[in-house]
Amino acid sequence: MSSYKVLIAEDEGLIAHDLASRLETLGHVVVDTAATAEEAIEAAARAEVVLMDIRLDGPKDGIDAAREIRARYHVPVIFLTAHADRRTLERAKLTEPYGYIVKPMAPAALQTTLEIAMYKHAMERKLEERESWLRTTLRSVADAVVVTDVSGQTVLANEAAEKLLGCPRGEFDKIEIPKLLPGDPVALAILRDAPVPLEAEIRGQSLEGSAAPVKASGTTVGCVITLRNVTEQRWREQQVRQAQKMEAAEKLAAAVASQFTSLLGIVRQESQRLLTRFSTSSGVRQSLESIQQAVLEAQEVNSRLAGLGAREVGRPEPVSINRILRRMRKMLDSIASGRVRITIHPEPAAARVFADPDQMEQMILNVAGALCRNAPDDCDLRLATDNVDGSLRLSISCTGVAAIDVAENLEINLASSIATSVGGMVKVENADGMVTADIILPTWHEPEAVPTADAPPRTLLLIESRDSVRTQLHNFFENAGYNMMEAADTEEALALLELHAHSPETGPVEATPGDEIDLVIGDSASTRRIDQVPVLLTDQPAAHALSQSELLERVRSRLAHNLTFSASAK
Repeated sequence: MSSYKVLIAEDEGLIAHDLASRLETLGHVVVDTAATAEEAIEAAARAEVVLMDIRLDGPKDGIDAAREIRARYHVPVIFLTAHADRRTLERAKLTEPYGYIVKPMAPAALQTTLEIAMYKHAMERKLEERESWLRTTLRSVADAVVVTDVSGQTVLANEAAEKLLGCPRGEFDKIEIPKLLPGDPVALAILRDAPVPLEAEIRGQSLEGSAAPVKASGTTVGCVITLRNVTEQRWREQQVRQAQKMEAAEKLAAAVASQFTSLLGIVRQESQRLLTRFSTSSGVRQSLESIQQAVLEAQEVNSRLAGLGAREVGRPEPVSINRILRRMRKMLDSIASGRVRITIHPEPAAARVFADPDQMEQMILNVAGALCRNAPDDCDLRLATDNVDGSLRLSISCTGVAAIDVAENLEINLASSIATSVGGMVKVENADGMVTADIILPTWHEPEAVPTADAPPRTLLLIESRDSVRTQLHNFFENAGYNMMEAADTEEALALLELHAHSPETGPVEATPGDEIDLVIGDSASTRRIDQVPVLLTDQPAAHALSQSELLERVRSRLAHNLTFSASAK
């Protein structure tokens, strides 16, 4: 039979004394007795279970005390009362008690109620722990997860789902699955009694996932829907296909240009030879001169064709797209030919990108040119920059443009190829009589200067047998400004300590200044033979697994303590 620490909250001294005697006879420990709600709340921190009389002296009764004890300490409360009226019972139920004993109690009732209450409390703690695991798992999943009942009404959703589906945070009940997802996947999954695949377009995003029925006791109670955003993946696939087409087009252009170069050379040479046979007044000579002029123009066109087959190697540098747009204003006006009104809306705080300026200019020119050539007279071409999710977005939109077939448009494909080469993408949307081309480019950030400190950084020796944990902590503490040494076991740690040992007379042996080890971090087993330097144990208390942030705070506290102690010793 288990023994529990019991708090008795009873304002009648004789009853409290009798209860204490009974509990001690049964092998339990009475930690205290309380006559008021305030005393019971204060003493409950030391108890595992509370026997609470509903009627207590003072402004608060036992129900008030039970409510606060449950909220503050999560300690189970069993009510004792001689008043079993309906109103009292209904009010007591709101505190979710673990038992209800009506005085005078039967001899066996006390032990039975205690055992049942503690068992129920243990089960609730396990359930809370499992729910905590599930909630954390649900939060950490990158995919959107939505749980519905059999009618499709949302009962639970993680933050990824709320963000993906455009629901206000914490208001998952506003996610209307039957309206959002085509084909009523909840009903279909329940009908098939098996997971069904999903595909949907929501808020301009391409989504994929599945819907799976949930069963309890052989009955379907709902459905779990998982969704992931595959918009970028699909665009990447399209970019690959376009790149393959562009590679084929470049090879073809290079081959055609090479052949045309030879043919144009022959035409130019033969026309030049024939010119020597005719006088300046001859009509034939004028025709030959026209042929030569046409050859020169054809050579210029052919050189541009050859340029498609020989992609130039860019010289990337941090560039401002806003500055490029300002520089290109006259060039953009020339391709508009007065038919299209061009406006530029630069975001003042637009980030820079790391790319070749000439290639960026060519990319913008290709997209703007494609839209202008497909635009009717007297329409608007708008170019705007802004920052979106860590990237720079250049939106080029034009009203009145017929839908553009991205796969077949050479200029868009060339621009997409340039954007892909710097890790970006081009996304074209045709909607409501407007074509919008979004050029997404990764932003460039100037490297941060490493701050210098007056005092050299402290040096830590980490003892950890697990490679992945050791690497993670090494990187974490280095980023926090510490010099790090590491060892996989005690022997390796002792060797490092010997190598970096020092004395007041000679200083560090075989160590540069600042390499002196200030603190050893490890568990009790790995540090038991280390007494040369201070040690911080990672397994105290043993029941608590430290996070790296908690460990950092302990390291800082221990080093500060060592420094203060050393200063006071001097």
